[in-house]
Amino acid sequence: MTCWHPNCFAFQVTTPNERDRPNSTVMFLPFPDQARSVQDSIALGRVQLCLRLRLVRTGLACICVTSVLLTKDACIGACVVFVAASLGWPWLAKTWVMRSRDQGLVEIRCLLIDSVLGGAAVALMQFNLLPSALLTVMLASDKVIVGGWNLMLRGLLVQVAACVVTLAIHGVAFAPQTSVFQMLVTLPMLIGYPLAVSVFGCRLLDGRAFRSHRSRPMVPADEPSSG
Repeated sequence: MTCWHPNCFAFQVTTPNERDRPNSTVMFLPFPDQARSVQDSIALGRVQLCLRLRLVRTGLACICVTSVLLTKDACIGACVVFVAASLGWPWLAKTWVMRSRDQGLVEIRCLLIDSVLGGAAVALMQFNLLPSALLTVMLASDKVIVGGWNLMLRGLLVQVAACVVTLAIHGVAFAPQTSVFQMLVTLPMLIGYPLAVSVFGCRLLDGRAFRSHRSRPMVPADEPSSG
């Protein structure tokens, strides 16, 4: 006799040889629609991770880059434009991603736009060594998380192109020296961003493990005989 359970997709089988064991329950893997839902939730979790990391990264980078620009007597207009772009872009990217049908593709495009802003910042900072290197590493780590080495290389090419365009517009200047003050304003980005990646990545992995546990098939569970 077979009896379907509407919630857990289990069935119970009783055979004449198993009269002492009246119930034998087997759990099936989820149906294709349920498996697809699990995959979609994993993809959504990765998109949410990128959105949160973008908020943290742009906030920390804005503090660092703006401080470096002010120490180099940069144009106030350039500082205002960069601050406005850094603070407004994460929310614009979030709206764009959440309203799109293919969130993964749009998130990749947003990551490449992040590289555009990073390349412009490196050029405006006149290739200040520590902030420029740290900003480049931060942008590269996001690409590796989402799309691997290929996306990271694409991001580096986009960043170099944006840096060249910014130099053509703003003028070529090269001052790689990093002062003690510039090192200090770089510390929040140096410490805070790796911690944010660790925390958000741990939450994503925990959620994925939970969903994997829920979709894992159960072994037959036999009830002990009462005799």
